[in-house]
Order: sequence, then structure tokens, then C-alpha cells
Amino acid sequence: MTAPRLSHEARLTTMRFALEGRESTLVLELRREDGLDLLEWLGLDRPEFGRIAVSTLAALCRRRLWPMARNLDPACGVRAEGALRELTQRLLVALDGAEGAAVFG
Repeated sequence: MTAPRLSHEARLTTMRFALEGRESTLVLELRREDGLDLLEWLGLDRPEFGRIAVSTLAALCRRRLWPMARNLDPACGVRAEGALRELTQRLLVALDGAEGAAVFG
């Protein structure tokens, strides 16, 4: 699936994760705040955009899904308990079998 073009307003309110390639493949689109929270939860701080090796991102996702107390995802603001874990699982599934890099922003 090729990523559709977004309006200026949509670019400010959403964060997209895609597989890098000739035509980037969209794998996840989130509210910008949720995307930033997800990146921070994975240990990548809160960058507005970036590029990361798929193998590295998948490893960070798997680590966060281990059943350990430090990986609990409590409710926060508008996000329900476990939402970051769910997003992490969705991202990991989308990365399965992919090579190269993932881009976000």
C-alpha cells in the first residue's frame, strides 16, 4: 500500500510509520502524540521524524512485549491501559519479514 499524500493539518496531527523503499509502504498511522509516546516507550526518545533499521525496531518491539513489570502500560490521558502494547504488537506484525529501514514522522 502506497502512503497517500496528507494535508498540512493532517501532517501536524498524525505520525506515520512506513517501510523505506522505492515507494514507502505505510504500516501504521497514529495520532502524533500517541506516535511520540510509542517511540519514547520503545526507548527512542520523542523524535518528530527519523529512520531506523527494521531489525533494530523489531528487537525494541519484542523487548517491550516481554511479560515483565517494567513493560506495563498504564492508562494515561486519552489512552487506555495496554494501548502502547497493542500498538507495539501491530508494528511488530507489520515489520515481520521486512528488511532495510523503517521511517517515521
